[in-house]
Amino acid sequence: MWFWCVCWVNQMKKSIQKIALLRGVNISGRNRVPMKELCLIMQNIGLNNAKSYLNSGNLLFDSRGDTDFEEKLISKAILSTFGVNTPVLIFSQQRIHRIFKENPYNTTTHPPSLIHTVFVKDESRLKHLKPNIKTEDLYHIGSKAIYIFTPRGYHKTKINNLFWEKQLNTPTTARNLNTVAKLIQMTHD
Repeated sequence: MWFWCVCWVNQMKKSIQKIALLRGVNISGRNRVPMKELCLIMQNIGLNNAKSYLNSGNLLFDSRGDTDFEEKLISKAILSTFGVNTPVLIFSQQRIHRIFKENPYNTTTHPPSLIHTVFVKDESRLKHLKPNIKTEDLYHIGSKAIYIFTPRGYHKTKINNLFWEKQLNTPTTARNLNTVAKLIQMTHD
């Protein structure tokens, strides 16, 4: 009953396009979440025009709802349907675009596939972040995300999601610059 009430109230608001980033799904055969199936489930729970990009937990959808509520709703749907417990971070199209523009690395000198954006659930925690680590990778702490350049590739870096989650005590998920650019492009299609 409560779900239908929330959906009815949300129909009064204007729909906006959002991007959901799932943490750690479909990697090396672990935490398997079939994205086509998830898109159908999202439609059924009131998140319209759901579509995915790649098989690594990138979703676009239209919604009128509260982001925190939707993160929990998608996370619970994934757990109950696929048995995978994963954080879901949702961003509006405008917020993803601002995060993308804040990237400090020049793509002519740094290949976009080696530049990663670490998205953070609670951005307020970035203000006080002072990591103490020696690494050959470069990182920049922005106002809304963390940007890293990994010359040997993200899979070999010490400053991965686990590192940032321990530093910040909040969920994070990373995407390379090419993926972020494609997600932004898809919001305009």
